[in-house]
Amino acid sequence: MSPAPSSSIGRAVLIQGLLVLCHAAYSAFEHVSYLKTIDRVDDGLTLDIILEALLAMVVSTVGILLVADPLQDISLGNELKQKTRHAFESRPSFRSFGHRGPHFAALLNAASASCAGATRS
Repeated sequence: MSPAPSSSIGRAVLIQGLLVLCHAAYSAFEHVSYLKTIDRVDDGLTLDIILEALLAMVVSTVGILLVADPLQDISLGNELKQKTRHAFESRPSFRSFGHRGPHFAALLNAASASCAGATRS
């Protein structure tokens, strides 16, 4: 099955946007290296590099939107159709962890006793 024409156009737009974005990154790296060479690091990037990066991001985003599949319908009715009644009732029952209290109290008392002994010496 051949891809749809919009998908091919979207891939071409996406690749072009990513290539321009890579060029903007390389230009920014070269410009910063040049600024370090002449000891003017605080000057920042030029406007053309910033605009190139922003344009590349917009073009890449358009390419991604053209390539992406359509969104799926997410509704409670569709989710309920896919699950059985037993899947809804398979949650674990209520669990009590109250039986662990004495164990934690003993650990807490031992820790506080060792801390009190360490501060006295």
